[in-house]
Amino acid sequence: MEEKGLELRNVEGLAVLPEAAFDLTTFEHAWQFLVVKYTARNEDSYGATLHPQTDPHSSCLTVAGMGRSAKKIPRFPPPHSEKGLIIIGTDSLGDTLAYLERASEAADSWLVHLRSYQPAFPPNNVRLEASTVEDGAKALLEAVQCLAAGTVADLIGDTFEVLYFTEEASAARTPHVTIGDRIQAVGPGPLRAVFGRALQIMVEDETHWMKTSDDCYYTPVIPGMPTVASELTYFKSCGIMLRLAFLWKQNVIPISPMLLALLIGGPEAALDRSFLAAVAPELASRLATWPPPRVPSSTNPQRLVYDVSLGQDPMNLVMEFVANTQIAHIRSLSIDAAEELTKIISSGLLFQTREMRHPIFDALQEGLNCRNLERVHMGSQVTSTLLDTFDGRPVPQIIAGLCANRRIVNYAALIPMLEHQVLVDGSEPGFDSSLAYNELSTRWMQALQRYLSGTGHPNHSMFTQTPDDSNHFLSARASLSPQAEAFRPTLFMQAISDSVYLPQGSSNGDKIHINFDVCFHTCSLTMDVLISEGVASLLEDELPSDNLITTQFDVYIHALLLNAQEEYNAV
Repeated sequence: MEEKGLELRNVEGLAVLPEAAFDLTTFEHAWQFLVVKYTARNEDSYGATLHPQTDPHSSCLTVAGMGRSAKKIPRFPPPHSEKGLIIIGTDSLGDTLAYLERASEAADSWLVHLRSYQPAFPPNNVRLEASTVEDGAKALLEAVQCLAAGTVADLIGDTFEVLYFTEEASAARTPHVTIGDRIQAVGPGPLRAVFGRALQIMVEDETHWMKTSDDCYYTPVIPGMPTVASELTYFKSCGIMLRLAFLWKQNVIPISPMLLALLIGGPEAALDRSFLAAVAPELASRLATWPPPRVPSSTNPQRLVYDVSLGQDPMNLVMEFVANTQIAHIRSLSIDAAEELTKIISSGLLFQTREMRHPIFDALQEGLNCRNLERVHMGSQVTSTLLDTFDGRPVPQIIAGLCANRRIVNYAALIPMLEHQVLVDGSEPGFDSSLAYNELSTRWMQALQRYLSGTGHPNHSMFTQTPDDSNHFLSARASLSPQAEAFRPTLFMQAISDSVYLPQGSSNGDKIHINFDVCFHTCSLTMDVLISEGVASLLEDELPSDNLITTQFDVYIHALLLNAQEEYNAV
């Protein structure tokens, strides 16, 4: 059945609505998946989660989500593309989407509460000046390690300077960060770049941090031997970094949200099923297999045993985290023993250790829990700890609101954020009456979307000597291949924001502003585009439907983005 080039398919248990009944309103990134929100006119709103098809050469993505229809929508938005996405229905996604909405609200409410803590007499701002982002990140880590060890002092080196870095100053105000020698950059952008790089350097220490098996988050390495004092001091400094992320309004990713929930709300918060489904769906789906159902024994139908099979979860989970366990042991477990095993499996899967109580977690919590937050309450000065600010609030939801939906999987995550306007004034010098600014700005945006949908470096001699790893370009996603769907959009996001992650709250309407009046303003998620005859010439030809074909615009914008990684205020 075809309508206006859109393929509508029957899905079991769902009715098919005509294409005219839908308004496709926004794309929203949801963890490893892509969530599409659409509204049926005069009906409720629905969502869908997109999963790549098994065929890597397919131009379609299979979508499992809420709703009452199946529909193909373009993978690449320009109207000439008829390739698309198949939307089908599932019930469980609705609960996750509703949870994410509540989580976003909870996080926003907590952040407002946290900002209310301001001392009556604030100390001097922390000041950090460095030649490069890398120098600034290393200087910040050194200052934090000094603070954890109790040796507070100004740090002055050949390429950096850190002043007034104390417990009180770091808790009272956002620091003043300056990057660059020839051209100095100040403001939220440089702070975001320095802090993000410092956090990435921290977790790249393989002696102390590791990725869990099923997600891209980092959790501490818990050794199977007593922890020495110097190690605990190190992890206290890591906790201080987490504290500063909250106080300075910085990304806490790629730290595991489950670790944050554990440190702030305890094991119950870390194991909350709705929370895990929102921030780590693969882990949640594995944990959901335990405990397995109990069924009558094949030898004694009066006796119930746990239904497990070799080669699949939950037996795989058991064998992964419980040594010397046979399938016969698991089938004959008592209910109490199965409950005890739940704790071991959960701790192993989330934190790669059998116990959620450990001196390393205590050290991290000590560093995290700033103890000198001040605010005026009912006319009196009140002092609280950072953990006090969570009292009576849903910790798992807050952490999910801060961490979920932040990773860029492909270009579609950016589409709803892009907002452009033409600011050309006919009286300004350089105004060219022969240029159709409004039409050119629209074509520029279409060309940008097409570029973002592609992969790798454009096929041009300018990029033949370009390194084939993203570590050269991206400050915090060293494992991301340039051939990944996320590479170009991540490159764009870092240029526009100094972060490789989507802004917290981006699903609630945060915008990337593109003004046609090119330089990036990382402090305000803004890009200014100068429309000239040269730029207009890049937009003359029809855009190819195959995004593997390199256009002149692709070369132009890619070179611009690479240049933006090297220095601030790049044009």
